[in-house]
Amino acid sequence: MSRHIKIVVAALLAAVIILAVAIIRFYSDVSKNTGSSNTTEEIIRKLDIDADGNRIFEGSGSFYGVVDANDKVIVSPEWAELTFAGDGFCIASKRINSKLLTGCIDYEGNIAVPFVYRNIVEKSSDEFRFYIAESDSDSSYVLYDTDFNPCFMRGWESCEISGNELVLADGESTFTYAYGENGLQCKEAVIIGRTLERRYELNVISRVILSKLDCIMLDKVSDCVSAYMTYAYEGDGKALRQFTDGSGLKGFSQMFPEDERITSKKLLGISDVFIYSEKSDGGTDYYCASVIADTQIKYTDENGTEQTMRDEYKAIIRFSASETDINPVSGSFVKAEPDYPQPDDNITENIPQPTEETENIQ
Repeated sequence: MSRHIKIVVAALLAAVIILAVAIIRFYSDVSKNTGSSNTTEEIIRKLDIDADGNRIFEGSGSFYGVVDANDKVIVSPEWAELTFAGDGFCIASKRINSKLLTGCIDYEGNIAVPFVYRNIVEKSSDEFRFYIAESDSDSSYVLYDTDFNPCFMRGWESCEISGNELVLADGESTFTYAYGENGLQCKEAVIIGRTLERRYELNVISRVILSKLDCIMLDKVSDCVSAYMTYAYEGDGKALRQFTDGSGLKGFSQMFPEDERITSKKLLGISDVFIYSEKSDGGTDYYCASVIADTQIKYTDENGTEQTMRDEYKAIIRFSASETDINPVSGSFVKAEPDYPQPDDNITENIPQPTEETENIQ
């Protein structure tokens, strides 16, 4: 499954979760089954207290609820585990189909985070707090802020913390964040992509770029690089069209499209992929992905003999971006044709041949 499809699936999943929570909140408001109650509950003991004087209490059957400063029950004791979190929220656990699952409720009993997690852990530094939730189904991770809104519209395969740094990974790609008084700030993104069976690495350390393009947008840039290279070498524009907002492939050109001497092109490797920003003559801001492509070209010389050469060629994919999305608008190689050897050059003896390493899929 491509990263673009994974992002779409993740967005749809997020929408389903939001809809489910909204429905639950609606019925909770109607019934108030777990909200403020006039029922007298047995209070065996009182436990944690929040800044407003509300207290978690243990009721009968070793279940937990919340009473206010006047000992009025505001969350009924129906939870296997309960802890204060954020402002007006509790992390709660409940046994569902024989599994102890964790989510989050507010003081009116509304479900703020669905009960699909193995655990939800608070992390804090310099007055900045956030929560890491581990999915019970696939051990993926979702991060929430103190209002229990997702910090990212996606999940992560792994989550590691060292000091005040947070390393989030999806497959081979990693995003490193510092967290503190300024919230979560991305310090480095290393995105691993593949195109035409070749692996490449997009490494972004520019603070300006990282402050403008979030993890989903950077993933999309990588996917667009992959799609463009497939189009440039093989003429297959299906993947690229998914990113061009219905404008087709106008603005994108294949590799040396007008050179009739070329009989075949083969991508051997990609290096030096990086992103930079530029401003057009008209003042429009763009982002550009620069790609160095190691290429083997077969062509016919002036005598009609097929020859082989190998060289590196630079391609530029240009993007327009808003605050929430980024899309490719053009792509081409810098040179119009290869640097062909002169007739007196010894062509066959000086051609670097593909090694076993470059031939293998990384």
